Amino acid sequence: GSQPLPAALTSNAQAFTQALINGVSDKFVTSAKFAVLDRGQQEATQQEFSRITSGSAGVENYVRLQSKAIADFLVIMDISEFTVAPNALGRQRVRAAARAMVYDYTSGQIRQVVSTQSSKLMRDNAVAGVATEMGAELAEKILDNVFPPLVVGFENNTVSVNAGNGQF
Repeated sequence: GSQPLPAALTSNAQAFTQALINGVSDKFVTSAKFAVLDRGQQEATQQEFSRITSGSAGVENYVRLQSKAIADFLVIMDISEFTVAPNALGRQRVRAAARAMVYDYTSGQIRQVVSTQSSKLMRDNAVAGVATEMGAELAEKILDNVFPPLVVGFENNTVSVNAGNGQF
C-alpha cells in the first residue's frame, strides 16, 4: 500500500492484490515451513492473548502464544507492472510483474528480494489467476532461498541430501 498501484489495475486492483497475497500465503502454509499470521484473525488472536495474559490460563500457554503470535519476518509485495492489451490475434492479454521483499523484524533489515512476471490470455478470472500464480512463485523463490537443498553427510558411497523446500 505504500506505492501507488499501476493505473491499469483500476477496478481489478483489490481482486489482484488479494489473489497475490493469497498465492503467497497458501504456498507458505502448504510448505509447512512457516506459520502465517493473518490480520483477518487479529481479533481472535487478541482475545486469546488477553485470556492467557489474565493469568487464568497458565504460564505454559503464555509462552506458547508469545512464540506463535510474534512475526519473525514481514513479506512486503510490490506490483510494479500491470497491463491489459490486445495481442496479435486481438485477444486481451494481461501482463504483470511483482516483487517480494522479506523484512527481518529482529535485525530491521531486508533479507532477500525476489521478483516474478507473468503474461496470460484473458479468460474467466484471468486477473486473479495471474496474481495467485505470481504469489505462489514469489513464495517458492523465498522458500528456495531460505531452505536450499544441502549435502548433510557422507557414508561409504552414499551421500545424504536434505529435502530443502521439497524439490526432490
